[in-house]
Amino acid sequence: MGIRDWLTNSLGAAIVAGVAALPAQAAVPVVPHPQGNAAIARVALTKEDDALDYIFKLGLLEGHLMVGKELLDAKRAKLALPHFGHPVRELYDDLRPVLTAEKIAPFDVELIALEAAVTKDPNSADTAARFGQVMARVEDARKIVPEALRAHVPFVVKLCANTIEAAAGEYGEAIERGKIENLVEYHDSRGFIAYARKEAQHLAQIAGDSAVVRSLQTILAKANDIVGSLIPPAKPRRSVSDYRAIAEEAHKLMP
Repeated sequence: MGIRDWLTNSLGAAIVAGVAALPAQAAVPVVPHPQGNAAIARVALTKEDDALDYIFKLGLLEGHLMVGKELLDAKRAKLALPHFGHPVRELYDDLRPVLTAEKIAPFDVELIALEAAVTKDPNSADTAARFGQVMARVEDARKIVPEALRAHVPFVVKLCANTIEAAAGEYGEAIERGKIENLVEYHDSRGFIAYARKEAQHLAQIAGDSAVVRSLQTILAKANDIVGSLIPPAKPRRSVSDYRAIAEEAHKLMP
């Protein structure tokens, strides 16, 4: 079944049926794309497995940008720079087929321009403006995943669990000989958790309070504590196996 045929699927229909009762969301301002608004066709990417893979990879891309901006704000431009290069070099090509199929305006050029701006003048108004534009593009790309799926608790739990698992892997890459030696990977981990916490918060706002949502937020807080320092201590706060156990705890929230 193709992603555009999802409305005939009982799960998709059930999810969409429930979204009518959800509170309306404020519109997210998007910087106009040079191709014009017609280039941004918001077609729902709604086959659940495809949507999960897509939003997971888009979230990793956003996590890089989030931690990169955090490092820029802390005047750590040298540490920030890799996180403005990785999105387009490591992740964007995985998103490109979906963006093309769903007629979403590409934003790889904006990502490249942002990296160049960070390299040239990391704390300039122009760099800040380019960052805002890229984040608007990311938000627009995310809108092809139906809000109903992002309000569907099992879907978001799996997304966050997968993201914690990816963050634990990056954390493991950061550690050598019992010390945190590779700051890029450490910051990857921090950014991924920041993204997952944002997604869990969105779920709480849309789907409402529940024991599972509260448990998910508690689990994410434990993961965040591992990467809580922007500049980490030399000795890891927790082991990689501890971090992976947190991811497994998240996976076990849903049967």
